Amino acid sequence: MPELEERQAKIEGILEQIDKRVTSFESTFRSEISQIHTEIAQVHSDISQNRNEMTSSFRWTVGIIITMWITIIITISIKDIINKTLMESNKFNKFQISNPPMVSSLWATKSQTIYNYKITISKLISKSFCLFWVCLLFDNLK
Repeated sequence: MPELEERQAKIEGILEQIDKRVTSFESTFRSEISQIHTEIAQVHSDISQNRNEMTSSFRWTVGIIITMWITIIITISIKDIINKTLMESNKFNKFQISNPPMVSSLWATKSQTIYNYKITISKLISKSFCLFWVCLLFDNLK
């Protein structure tokens, strides 16, 4: 019977060692799992931040493209208006040569109209660029 008690004591010692090892493994495993959860949360946060930056960049790109298109369309439209105005004034000059004061007066009016269109174009372009820079400034302040 002493042999049996020795074996039982030996088995109990081994079980205690196994219990200590399992407990140590369990605590290590839990700490590793919590670190993995923390890293996954950090990756999720980084992805969200990158998504927000991409959305902001996309909006700026679309805004710049639309502004450029509008500026080009306005410029072409005003150029056509100016060309039509010049052609009308040239037609009038060809057919109404007999009345120079009226022609010069009309030409001055047409010239003033063209000048006003040019001023309007320059104002539109400068306002669109000012608006662009103001929007860029506010976006960078976020």
